[in-house]
Parts: sequence; C-alpha cells; structure tokens
Amino acid sequence: MQALDRQTRKLFKGTAQPVNPLSSNAEILESIGCNFHVKSVPPQYEGRSYDAARLWLRSDNHDMLGAFGNRRQVIQPTDFLDYFRTFTQNASRQINLDLVGTPDKGRTFYMASRLGGGNLPSHHSDRAVGDRTDTWLLVADYYGHSAAPKATLLFNELVCTNGMVRNVHTKLASLTHLRKLGEGEVSRVLEAALSEVDDYQRLKVRAQNTRVTMDSARKALRDFFGEESRKTADLERIYEQDLIGSHLAERQGTAWGLLNAVTQYTSHSRAGNTPEAQGRAFRSQLSGARGRDTTRFAEYLEGLYRLAEVR
Repeated sequence: MQALDRQTRKLFKGTAQPVNPLSSNAEILESIGCNFHVKSVPPQYEGRSYDAARLWLRSDNHDMLGAFGNRRQVIQPTDFLDYFRTFTQNASRQINLDLVGTPDKGRTFYMASRLGGGNLPSHHSDRAVGDRTDTWLLVADYYGHSAAPKATLLFNELVCTNGMVRNVHTKLASLTHLRKLGEGEVSRVLEAALSEVDDYQRLKVRAQNTRVTMDSARKALRDFFGEESRKTADLERIYEQDLIGSHLAERQGTAWGLLNAVTQYTSHSRAGNTPEAQGRAFRSQLSGARGRDTTRFAEYLEGLYRLAEVR
C-alpha cells in the first residue's frame, strides 16, 4: 500500500492512512485505530438510568467519545464507509476513497478522495509546484461533540512544498444525526459538493487577476477582523512580509495573495506542536472557527472586489 506524500501528510493531521481498495471496512478502520462500533447508552448513577441523555462509547475499549441528548442517532463508521465507497463507484467524476483518518482517537472520523489526480500517491512531485491546488472531497463525522456530519471541499495550495489549506463547506443543509441516513441521501450531498470545485477554480483565477493595493489590503483586513485585534496585526505581517509563495506573480499585490494570507493563518498559526494540538487545529478547520474565518473572508472578498461577477 502506498504511503502518503509529504503535502498530504501535512494537510491531514492526526492518524491518516491511505486506503487499499481491496481492504475490508474492518481493515480500513483498523489502520487508524478505529475498528469499533459506537454504543449509545444512558448514563447511570446508583442504579438509576437517565434516559434523556446518552453516552457514546467505543465498543472495543469502552472509552467515552461524547455525551448527547437521546435524539441523536449514531451513524456507524462502517456504514459511512459503505456510503462513501458506493458513491465513488457511481459518481459523475472518476474518484476513489483515498484515505481515512482521525485527529482525536475516533472522536472525529473522516474519509477523503483526491479529485482530478487519480489514486494516491500524489500526481505532483515534491518540488516547486507553482500556484497549484490539490482538491479533496472529504466527509467528516463527529462522535465527540455536537456537530453534524458534513461534506467539505479542501483546497490545498501547494507552494514550494508548503501546503496551505482553504476549507469551502458546501452550501447545503448538513447531514444530520437527528434521523437515520440512507445511501442515496449521502450521495446527493457529495454530488452537490463536487459541483463547487469548478466554482473555486473560477474564483481563484479572478482573484489572481484582481490587483489590490497595500492600503486596500490593510483596510480589508481591519474592516473584517477588527481594527485593533492581534489577529489583524498577525495577518498584516503575513501579507506584507511572511506570505508563503510571495515570489509568485499570482500572489503579488492581488486578492489571491490577500486570501492566502488568511488561509496561511488559519492553517498554521497558533496550532501548537503536539499531536493533540494539531488535531484540535485540524478539527477547527473542518467544523470550527478556523474554517469559518476562511470561508467568510473569501465571501467578503468576493463582494468587496466583485470576484463573483461573470467576466
């Protein structure tokens, strides 16, 4: 089985492993230490059961994943794998289940498919790659906190072997844990996510061709993130001095360079060096503040510089 290339390893924090298409679901889950079923049980105290709540436990070691109300339905990891594998076999584009992973010992579980580049290993080499993008379709489910499962597009900008991440969440109702999901329902969400890939590429080209003065860039950052915030100061420093890939013409004085200052911050800044801290940062990119900051700032720039207009 192929190992993950360097850019992919930098993108997917925690335990991530490539998928052998001939492997069983149990073997795939075992590769990331997640070959378990989620058991939903009521908490108990002194012989009394509290049925209005549920503890979600791993079936293999009985470690607690999370605590929820009794309406939340479990989507088992093996069922999600089946849904995703069936989708890849019938999708409008040629894709595969390329990797699975968890950043936090099973509390968050994700599956991912690289779009446009075939199976692992990567379709690019570890050298200066210009302003190129690896695009991933990812489905994440959350057993450790109250987030709905969702399909996400990850755009990993490859600049001189430094990966930068931009998360674009599908503009769809999220999948849900409040009722049982069928294979067809998951497939519709994933198919809709694929349709957004071309939108991102068009946005990228327009942003690369939109000139931005330094004063305009500073004003955009201060208007969006706050005039006096520490984050704004960090973003200004990144854009003016420390932007990865600043040697590329597409990032010099453009809306694309400004957007990538923000993605660089949300991908790398204050993430910590321990596996646990890296896992929290990656989870935040998928369903927390880091991902929201990137998505909202991209939408802000689209309106500010009229990037969404058809040209």
